[in-house]
Amino acid sequence: MKYFLWLMFLVILPGMSFAQIITKELHFDSDKANLVIEDVFKGEEIIDYALNIKKGDSVNIILNRKINSSYFNLLPPGSDNVADFIGQTEGDTCKMVLPKTGVYKIRVYQMRSSARRGTEVKFKLDVSLFESKVSNPEKE
Repeated sequence: MKYFLWLMFLVILPGMSFAQIITKELHFDSDKANLVIEDVFKGEEIIDYALNIKKGDSVNIILNRKINSSYFNLLPPGSDNVADFIGQTEGDTCKMVLPKTGVYKIRVYQMRSSARRGTEVKFKLDVSLFESKVSNPEKE
């Protein structure tokens, strides 16, 4: 029986595909708090846009695309693929005050059914960042 399972593993493994994650760093110009990103990915590619954000800052992310099976998630610093915002269930617009300081990832991907077909997705992300207006009582 264990030889059969081993054989099945060897037969199935070559047919499995593993998503490729491409990481790109985002930086705001010192005088602007808004970025518009136009990009494209294909098939099982995933793009992570890494952005360093301070605790208490607000972010507004809007995804525009023509392929309805593509989405974005917002992953907090140190996340093991657990998202604070999941576009597939929450929609194309994320507005939130961020609870941690660190590198957040905006992960753009498509559903497996269209990814396996090699569908190309052209999209635009509008990312706005608003600094916290809360003063620090320790500095006063």
